[in-house]
Amino acid sequence: MSLQQEIEKKAKEIHSDGYSLSIGGLISLYRDKELDLHPEFQRFFRWNLLQKTRFVESLLIGIPIPSIFVYQREDGVWDVIDGVRRLSAIFEFVGILEDEAGEKYAPLRLTGTDYLPSLEGKMWRNEEEEDDDDDSDPENYFTMFQRIELKRVRLDIKIIKEENEQDAGYELFRRINTGGISLSEQEVRNFLLVMISKDFFLSFFRKLASYPPFLQCIASFPDSVFGEQHELELVSRFLVFRSSDTEDIRKSPALSDFVTNKMTEFARSDDFNTNREKEIFERTFNLLLGMLKDDAFRKFDKHSDSFSGGFSMAAYEIIATGIGANIDKWEDADTDKIKMKIRSLWENRRFKSWEKSGDDKERVLHLLPLAEEWFGRED
Repeated sequence: MSLQQEIEKKAKEIHSDGYSLSIGGLISLYRDKELDLHPEFQRFFRWNLLQKTRFVESLLIGIPIPSIFVYQREDGVWDVIDGVRRLSAIFEFVGILEDEAGEKYAPLRLTGTDYLPSLEGKMWRNEEEEDDDDDSDPENYFTMFQRIELKRVRLDIKIIKEENEQDAGYELFRRINTGGISLSEQEVRNFLLVMISKDFFLSFFRKLASYPPFLQCIASFPDSVFGEQHELELVSRFLVFRSSDTEDIRKSPALSDFVTNKMTEFARSDDFNTNREKEIFERTFNLLLGMLKDDAFRKFDKHSDSFSGGFSMAAYEIIATGIGANIDKWEDADTDKIKMKIRSLWENRRFKSWEKSGDDKERVLHLLPLAEEWFGRED
């Protein structure tokens, strides 16, 4: 098939529509459950108070707002692909934003901005609340005129449909640059996993990431590397690398793409045994915590006979993957033998050559086989 034929074929599969919709209309859609913000991952797409206020400010004074992208599901409900933060800020301000349990967030109280310093402390308050709260100071709230004007502001909505509906929503999210704000690979991955299987994400994946022995073992990990998603990124790598072949990794354009593809494959597969994977994960980090606590992935210096420094991703990839893949062998082994294995890894020439490589994919290609070599045998 030629390039032009490929373009024409794909163009026929994707249908889009677009029109402007008032904020009042969007509020109605959200209240009627016809607009899905996926509250189960809302905490991963969090704006601070100033960012939320600045967005409301932009609406009030007419600063252009990027289009909201939605994917229309078979049941007609719109999945928000691009615009979760913006719509969440609106709905939180007007007091209707709900969490995973269906409980409403406390209404947003704005802060002052450079353009509109009088926004400081302002809240929304609906008409029915005015009737029930006669003693409150009206200066703390938007006037009826201001509320009506805000609800009349129109946003551009892009509606995407695709013939291959099984994969369209999360593929679109993966490709769209959300709201001009750069998401980490793990934030994108979270969205994809939620859209594929909420149960996989909530009952399995997120629970692994909050397992106390695991969190204690990675306590030295710097948040700046993956932001708030670092524990989920590390769980992803554990699950993926323990069952992956380096040749498959080599074929992938980037390591992050490979991890994302494997995680979405797990989420969709009926054959992926979450109970078994959970058991292996917990046994692995119980073992490491019992031996080394938060030194498990720090550098070992034979001269001082001690662990020091920060978290090593390469050490994590080899030690966690290697022991996890061979947990039946090492769980009942002599503790000193395992400690010696981990300490001597830091003297391995191959490991030392690639441990600090800034190229994730090349590092993994060279070191992942070492995980099995090093921990696949007991001598």
